[in-house]
Amino acid sequence: MRKQSKNEKSQNEQYYQALRQEVWQKAIGNNVINRKSHYYEQIKKKISQNTGFLLSKDTIRNFLESKHVPQVKTLDIYSTYVLDGNSDMPKTFQDFQNWYHNKSIFRKAKEILLNNRKKSLYIISILLTIMLFCGIVLRRQSFKNSLNQGNKVSHLNVTFNSSNDTINKVIDYYKVFKNSNLSELRKAGWFLFPDYINLAIWDKEEYKNNGYLTLETHLGGPWLENDNYSPRTANILAHPIQCADCCEIKVKLVGFNPYQRYQQAGFFLFYSDTEIPSIYYTFSCGGNNNHIQAVYRDGEYSNTDLIPFSRYQYRSRISRVSVPKTQDSPSPEILVDSMVFKLIVKDDHYFFQYKTDQNSYVPVASKKILLDKPKYIGLAAFQGRPDVPQPIYDTADIIPAKFEYVHISACTERN
Repeated sequence: MRKQSKNEKSQNEQYYQALRQEVWQKAIGNNVINRKSHYYEQIKKKISQNTGFLLSKDTIRNFLESKHVPQVKTLDIYSTYVLDGNSDMPKTFQDFQNWYHNKSIFRKAKEILLNNRKKSLYIISILLTIMLFCGIVLRRQSFKNSLNQGNKVSHLNVTFNSSNDTINKVIDYYKVFKNSNLSELRKAGWFLFPDYINLAIWDKEEYKNNGYLTLETHLGGPWLENDNYSPRTANILAHPIQCADCCEIKVKLVGFNPYQRYQQAGFFLFYSDTEIPSIYYTFSCGGNNNHIQAVYRDGEYSNTDLIPFSRYQYRSRISRVSVPKTQDSPSPEILVDSMVFKLIVKDDHYFFQYKTDQNSYVPVASKKILLDKPKYIGLAAFQGRPDVPQPIYDTADIIPAKFEYVHISACTERN
């Protein structure tokens, strides 16, 4: 057997390290490998669940801690996991090397493109500076000429506009929904956010011409503590927004009255092209009550309840839910015709309000959250349980949530 050269060994080690990073990134969701036993157990479960192959926790530990080079078969299992294969369609370590090589080429090409773009912007800035300088020289010369001709100039006012309209200005956006036609929505700039897309459950015939965007509370949701399953929300309808230093977001729901645990509808704020981090603000059922809920999600299984019902129930409760002793479905004691969510985002402060029907806005809570400006708004309905082939949780009824409008505007002086 031919011995590997030093260059070949070095190249293989680079691919081993890349595979470690990709396995960790896919299973845990970040780039820093943390040598803790419970993470290895979590990776073991995810590899088994996704691929059908079983690796021991010690095997995973040895690989991630670089204690030895795994056997070819084990490398193939890791590669199958990273490349979304399974026992019926396995991948090889060579497949991973090819994939990673192409990914590296794409990344370098993107870097070159960005560098070229920076150079172009630098050249443009130089040209603009030259043009500005020439303009000042010409104006001075013109001014001197006017003096020489005997013109009297009392004063010269020069005003510079220093505002950056493209960054510091809220772009007002107002959308009134007429239907759930996805092709029409896409033409208007809406798209399905890449958390989980299932077109088979989109736009039922009965909703096509009801005058609203109608989503349904299907299985799934962003809050899940059981790491045997992936938390995901089906068919989040998203649109880019520009929020600046202070903006006001309003979303109106019509005829939505959740009555079983975790049924909910509302909207997300996304801060990048992925679902983490995010904030979601919904009208939800918690069992014996339906109420306003707001959650900050900063990890796959990390969620912070911003309006805990036990603390904010006098402000956040909409209605008690009667649970009959018979086979009849539960029902809210108070039915609302409409719900308007209002969220004011001012720098790092979030002010949560809502109103029902013709009532005034109710301020629920204010929170300081250190995040960038939101990049997208996403409308959604879900029921907070994992979408798995054979649910191990009791499921709630699937009910429609009708969205009337979305309005994003600059804050008013009263805010």
